[in-house]
Amino acid sequence: TYLKQNPTQVMHGHIFHMSQSNVSKWVHLLNGALNYALSQQNLLPARTADEQAAIAGGTAAFGGSDPLFIHDGVERPIHRPSDKVDRELYYSGKKKRYTLKNVLVVDKFGAIHVLSDTYEGRVHDKSIADEAKYILPTASSLYQDAGFQGFDTHRVLVIQPKKPRYRTLTSQEKTDNRLYHRFECALNTLLATLSGIESSVVQYVPIVSNFGKGDGNVLRAAQLPNSIETQRVF
Repeated sequence: TYLKQNPTQVMHGHIFHMSQSNVSKWVHLLNGALNYALSQQNLLPARTADEQAAIAGGTAAFGGSDPLFIHDGVERPIHRPSDKVDRELYYSGKKKRYTLKNVLVVDKFGAIHVLSDTYEGRVHDKSIADEAKYILPTASSLYQDAGFQGFDTHRVLVIQPKKPRYRTLTSQEKTDNRLYHRFECALNTLLATLSGIESSVVQYVPIVSNFGKGDGNVLRAAQLPNSIETQRVF
């Protein structure tokens, strides 16, 4: 309830007849238990190359028999930093505000398989993807937008929408574009859901001293879609 509905701790305490201090204590305690329970069921998104390799070991558990993936960046707003250097680092030209950024890899069922480390808002999506070094099943397909132009990964077909200036699209390019835009619409809905889940706990996190705290919040927000047993195919 706390993660999904975003009540304030005061309101949460009123509902469950608890003080705000007890709500804070139990939220942190139960978040750890939730993370552990989901990790035991392999529902947490991978953060490191070793975790990705362990999950990708079984194709059935990593995108199904016909693995299709899409990756994109998600940005969360933060307070304006007081330090001038930090303002330059965390300012996102795309969002026109100060943000923290992660990149997600999502399959056609809406499950989040990879969650990158948290970066400053000015860092480019492709740079984050290059650092993450995705390990995806052999012969899988990865859809991406222009923000990942030039990104490539070993033995994975990377598909990017084509917009030729002086010729018409081939039938295969039209098919790829339609499938990509289906992925993109569903992914945007998922990203909006994640932002709604984490907005009250991430939006106002001071960045420098609590950088790791923001990273933990987005991990908790990203794990919830993976806990849904019946997921709709994009």
